[in-house]
Amino acid sequence: MADTTGLSIAHISQIERGRSNPSIKALRALSEALDVTIGWLFFHGEAPPPQEQGVVLRECFRRRLVFQEGMIVKELISPDLAHELEMLVVTFQPGSSSGDGAYTHAGHEGGLILEGMLDIWIDEQHFRLNAGDSFGFPSTRTHRFANPGDRIAKVLWVITPPNYLPHPAG
Repeated sequence: MADTTGLSIAHISQIERGRSNPSIKALRALSEALDVTIGWLFFHGEAPPPQEQGVVLRECFRRRLVFQEGMIVKELISPDLAHELEMLVVTFQPGSSSGDGAYTHAGHEGGLILEGMLDIWIDEQHFRLNAGDSFGFPSTRTHRFANPGDRIAKVLWVITPPNYLPHPAG
């Protein structure tokens, strides 16, 4: 895996044991090496009951992915990733951001600000959104996000298709 991804054996081991939060770049490398979506890599505990799989997802079975030492947490709320839709609840701590560099990926995305505020840059446009505001755009446009507030920002996020593999813009 280390040879295929370009990540060190030690780094992969730390990610596996939950001692390191992987960057988007590391997640992309791992998901491509395993031929799965990044969403598939989200941590999950026990499997839901068979009659609920693919239809219902209870909160206790959500997969979570933590970025920047807990500054951004993505919870997968889609019952599965076998269809055309990926749904997430993304929590941004105050001052957190997706980084200085914008990125792109295939598909479309949109969201609803549930709590707090979120700054969004799409191409050269900047938008400040508050609770109740929503957004949507083709993911092939360069974009990035930040929480400029002093409280958490919580966003219901929808991506289609569910193959979130961002690529640095440039």
